[in-house]
Amino acid sequence: MKRNATKTPLTMILGISFLLNCNQSSKESNAAALMLAALNGACVDAAVTANEVAETPIAAGINTFQLISLPAAGAARHFRIEGALIQALSGHGTIYLATGYTDGLSGTSSTPTTAAGDGRLVVNIYQGGPMVYAGYSASTAYGTDDGTATPALGGTGNSLFSSFTTTASDICFDISADTTPKLTVWGSGYKGANCKKRCTLTKSNAIINKADWPSGAGIGSTGSTSTYYKTGSSASGVTATKVVTYSITAL
Repeated sequence: MKRNATKTPLTMILGISFLLNCNQSSKESNAAALMLAALNGACVDAAVTANEVAETPIAAGINTFQLISLPAAGAARHFRIEGALIQALSGHGTIYLATGYTDGLSGTSSTPTTAAGDGRLVVNIYQGGPMVYAGYSASTAYGTDDGTATPALGGTGNSLFSSFTTTASDICFDISADTTPKLTVWGSGYKGANCKKRCTLTKSNAIINKADWPSGAGIGSTGSTSTYYKTGSSASGVTATKVVTYSITAL
């Protein structure tokens, strides 16, 4: 009896302690969420002029290159893909956003690739990862916690952003004008990032930060100055609403 009598209060104490800890954890989570919401509400985007931004509604069919409009002020340095939703029945749907790419490809269906020194940069939003990754100069950067591919592609990484497989999502990225460009990629909702509010985008809430590419020639080269949107082959169930480009970076 005594043993049971001692055990019951101890169980009650442990239970109360657990509830208090859970309540504290919940309060901390709510506080963090409120802080992020406040930061999103407080910051104000730097003004851009009409010639520093361009929009392209997505109208391309499956597996077809669509040319993306660039700002009149110059080369695009910030890109936003809006409403990306990838739910191909195959489980391998892809959206490509390729820049510095071969001119004159509108309406064609080749797969975007990169080679060392060709000046092409391709951002992939891939359902089968599911993850965002990017290729430049025959090298790849992955939006995962350890910089490798996810297990589905032979790596050990955990994807940092994959909401595009369940709900329409925004993905955006900066590319610098350096000879070997710096790439910074964000997904709306990850650590408070909001691609429609550039002032929320920081290095610390990016899903990819890559500057140490092995080689490169900057973005673009003679005959390769275009930016395209394209879905993967036979990728029914892969959509986006528009692509917005800026001649200035978010960072």
